[in-house]
Amino acid sequence: ILVLYFFFFKPKTAYEIKECDWSSDVCSSDLVLAFNLRHRQTNIRLFEVGQVSRYDADSDTETQERTHIALMQQGLVQTKQWNVLPQKSTLFHLKGDISNFLKSLTGRIPELAPVKHPELSQALAVKLQGHAIGFIGKLAPQRLEKLDISESIFYAELRTTDLEHAFWDRQKQFTQYSPYPVVERDLSLVISDQISHAQIQKVIEGKGGNFLKESYLYDLYQGNTIAKSQKSLTFRLVFQNPDRTLTEHEVDQAFNRIVRSLRTEFEAKLR
Repeated sequence: ILVLYFFFFKPKTAYEIKECDWSSDVCSSDLVLAFNLRHRQTNIRLFEVGQVSRYDADSDTETQERTHIALMQQGLVQTKQWNVLPQKSTLFHLKGDISNFLKSLTGRIPELAPVKHPELSQALAVKLQGHAIGFIGKLAPQRLEKLDISESIFYAELRTTDLEHAFWDRQKQFTQYSPYPVVERDLSLVISDQISHAQIQKVIEGKGGNFLKESYLYDLYQGNTIAKSQKSLTFRLVFQNPDRTLTEHEVDQAFNRIVRSLRTEFEAKLR
C-alpha cells in the first residue's frame, strides 16, 4: 500500500458546526487527496497538520485558531496476494485505527457518538471521558461530486491540543517484563447492531479481572447467516499472570465472567 505524507499548508476555508462546536479542515485535505487521485495514486493514506479558525466573539480578531490533524484513507487496506483476497477500506477500518491510536496514546478507549456534519455522512464524534476531541466519517456524496471522485473516502480529524492534554494526564507506570506465557482466547458474539464496539470493550475490560492483559476487536461480520438487525464481532482476549503461569481454570473463570456480563447487559449470544 502506498503511504503518502503531506504537510499542505495554505489559507484554510474553515466553518463551524454549531451542533458540536467544531470547525473543520476537511475543505483543504480532500483537495490534496483529489490531486493524488488525478495523478493515478491509489490506496492512499494521508495526514495533514494545520491551523483551523473558528468564530470567537471575545477575541480582538473574532477568530480563534487551533491546530488540527486530519487523516484520510482511500482504496484497499489489503492488496491481493496468493492467499489473501483484496479488501476495501471502510469506515470500520478507520474507526479501529483511531481507537487503537487513542488507546495507545492516552490509555483510554474513545467513545463514538453520532453527530451532524455538513461535509460527512455517517459522522461520529470522537470523545474521551465525555469531551469531544474530533470526529470521523465518510465524505458525503455532494462533496465527492464537487471533487469528481467516484470512490469512497473516509476522514478523521482530531484537535492536537486535546491529544497532548490526554497524553500528559495519563498515569504512566513501568511494568516489568513477564517471562510467563500468555493465554489467548477468541470471543465471537452475535449482538444487536445498535451496540457499539466501545460498549462491549468496556464490559470486557471491566469484567476481565487482573490477568486480562489486552483485548481488541479483530473481526466484524454482517451477512446472510445473521439477522439484518444484528452483527457478529470477534475479540481477541490475552491473559497473563506476571508472577506465574496461568491455569486453564483461571482463564475459564475470567472468560465466563465476561460472557455472563455481555449476555446480561446486551443479550449477546456466543457464535
